[in-house]
Amino acid sequence: MMIRRRGSVCRLLLAATLLYGSGAHWLLMQGSAWANMLAARARRGSIAEAVATTFDGRHPCRVCLAVRRGAGGPAPLGFTRPSPSVDFAFSAGPASIPAASVLLPSSSAPQISDSIPHAPPLPPPKTIQVA
Repeated sequence: MMIRRRGSVCRLLLAATLLYGSGAHWLLMQGSAWANMLAARARRGSIAEAVATTFDGRHPCRVCLAVRRGAGGPAPLGFTRPSPSVDFAFSAGPASIPAASVLLPSSSAPQISDSIPHAPPLPPPKTIQVA
């Protein structure tokens, strides 16, 4: 019983570490804030008005402000924020595409069907015979 509990605690700690390390905890907090804002504002007015004021960016709640400060703030000690740019390892030169004759098999090349000595038995055998 203790081993199962320890395993689940380890999995929970691993998941929390991965979420924090990737910055996904800010997404979870922002999603939770939006859900709470939407529910609270829908109780006071119409659904359309609640959606509009929740996602327009001009009416943030305390959690939204905290997420904005935290996600845009400095990285924790020992960590660097990844750059938003994508660097490709490929050159920017022209690409070459091989001709269709290179990709398609020629009639003189041996075919896969040539290497099969006989057609498979029909119906398939119920047991496998090893020679």
